[in-house]
Amino acid sequence: KGKTATIKLKATSRRGIATLDLNANTGGTSYHAEGSSGGAFFKGDICGLNKPFTINVDSKTGKWPMNFTPESESAGSFEGTFTGNGCTLTGGGPYTISIGPDGSGTITFTYNSTAACPGLPSRTTSRTSTIPLKPAPDLKCE
Repeated sequence: KGKTATIKLKATSRRGIATLDLNANTGGTSYHAEGSSGGAFFKGDICGLNKPFTINVDSKTGKWPMNFTPESESAGSFEGTFTGNGCTLTGGGPYTISIGPDGSGTITFTYNSTAACPGLPSRTTSRTSTIPLKPAPDLKCE
């Protein structure tokens, strides 16, 4: 994974010579995202930084998935919804990914959310979290 190559083709005939360079790559690197922030635990697998992925949240409120949609290999947006005890917490926001020279990195995301419960005023909050990313060459991706 993460390798590139150039395939050089050459065709020769009585009419002349033609050449073509084909660029190939083996795809991006995969990662395990796992860590804690603000009393919540986050865990998920990323098969490629340019493909949609999910990170699961486990907090005192409950458990739910956050779905990430890349705009590039280093940024995008995400959304997530939790429903429990008659209340709904929904939101999302931007994220960025930073990868260091050793291949590990971080994902930083800002969750702008609104909580609504019957009989209570809704409440809006914003929280930024940073979770470590570790290369996962053993990850089986489709």
